[in-house]
Amino acid sequence: MKKYLFICITVNRCLLTRGQDARYPFKQLYELGSIGNSNSPARYFGNLYFHFLESIENQLGPTDSLKTNLVRRFEKIFAQFYVDAYIAHQNDQSITPSEWKAYFFKLFSSIYTI
Repeated sequence: MKKYLFICITVNRCLLTRGQDARYPFKQLYELGSIGNSNSPARYFGNLYFHFLESIENQLGPTDSLKTNLVRRFEKIFAQFYVDAYIAHQNDQSITPSEWKAYFFKLFSSIYTI
């Protein structure tokens, strides 16, 4: 099941990024959108994070300034931490950084103990 979810996210990302008119300026937004639309309990934070970054993008606008580039670089790096942790969790691999490991452990252990 986890392998299937990973394949779905990857295929979805490939299909979305192949278009001539990219809606988002970097791939992590597509990945967060996929996580946010999944059935995983991680979708809540994925969706929240996606909309937060989308809001920032709307405020930045289409300008290509030093400030915009700096903000986007920051967004990409931190969004990738979450995406990598999500994929690692789905594949039963070690999660880094440890803060995300604690998040996924707490999130999924609370679901299975209810």
